[in-house]
Amino acid sequence: MVFIPFHSHWQQALLAVGTISVLWTFFLHAGRSVSGTVHPIGVRNEADLVHDGRKHVLARIAVAFGSKHFSDLSSLKQGTDIKSRSVVKRAGTLSYENAWASGVGKLQKIQQGNPNPPIVVQEDFDDSGWTIADDFDREIPKELTSMAEALKIFPKPEDIHRVEAHQFSEFTNQNGDRHTGDDPSGGQYLETYVPKYGVIFASQNTSPEQSIIQDRQERKMPAPTKEELREHVPELNRWSDVVWFLWAKYAGEDAKNLKYIVRDTVTNLNTKGIIDQITGSEPNAFYLPWPGKTFDISKPASDCGKLRTEGDLARALLGTAHGAGIAWMIADHKDILGERSLKITIFTGKDPKDMFKPTADYYMLFELVKP
Repeated sequence: MVFIPFHSHWQQALLAVGTISVLWTFFLHAGRSVSGTVHPIGVRNEADLVHDGRKHVLARIAVAFGSKHFSDLSSLKQGTDIKSRSVVKRAGTLSYENAWASGVGKLQKIQQGNPNPPIVVQEDFDDSGWTIADDFDREIPKELTSMAEALKIFPKPEDIHRVEAHQFSEFTNQNGDRHTGDDPSGGQYLETYVPKYGVIFASQNTSPEQSIIQDRQERKMPAPTKEELREHVPELNRWSDVVWFLWAKYAGEDAKNLKYIVRDTVTNLNTKGIIDQITGSEPNAFYLPWPGKTFDISKPASDCGKLRTEGDLARALLGTAHGAGIAWMIADHKDILGERSLKITIFTGKDPKDMFKPTADYYMLFELVKP
């Protein structure tokens, strides 16, 4: 390497300006793909879902609830390990009251079971344009090793199936028409299945419907209508249906032994908002590394959740988008899983040292408990 001495101040000034320009360009483009679109990493927004009443149709109707009001639950701080920090405020639209009400309904579904569950076979999977990739490292997410060790989950590489289901082929839509026109939705469900230990790690999940909505938002286009979604979303599209199909595929007879579902790196603002509320944290500032805080949904609930008992808070967590899919999975497959209750643990990653990531990642562990 040749070093060229600078004999004048203007040459040094030019070098400084050039260095600043390069750094500024880097920061502007950091986190963007080749196309320039910002792609958030982690679990994206997932609609709360209910059946549409048809016997063998897998589509369900998205239900939006909301109030921009956050209840004051500052009196519910759990222990002294929850730290308050200075962070960018984030707003969610799901209130504690609505999450609690939704959770009560989901719990009833779990207890009753679904009398007309969707029946998914390989033909349905293929016909809806899903493909899978499983050429990933056979390991559990590194950030969850402390949790796995505490639960005595020590899988060998051959016990692990890390699989991404991607809706990226032509498909039959919700109207029953073969869709071969525009690109498929791009929905994806990335999970790590460990049948030997009864675990599903849900890592990166975007439903076909949400993928289309997000794409429209990024392109600054009008939101899709219900009719457009029915045309562009495949019949098999819900997280609970796709993930159960793959779980059963890899677990075989051990599918009945499903015990843990881990929601890895929660980014949904509504879910994070509920976690913040029930722990008394500032928005987006919950901090409690493993073992976190556990809420048993079998504990009694109060009238309209007003007393914020342990049972109330568990119901509010079940009423989030991340609880809804799990509730439907249990209800749909009660004939295989049997009677199940839930314990829900919320926790965070360790305190990050990265200046560009001032908050810890949120995690949720749903334990399927046999009464």
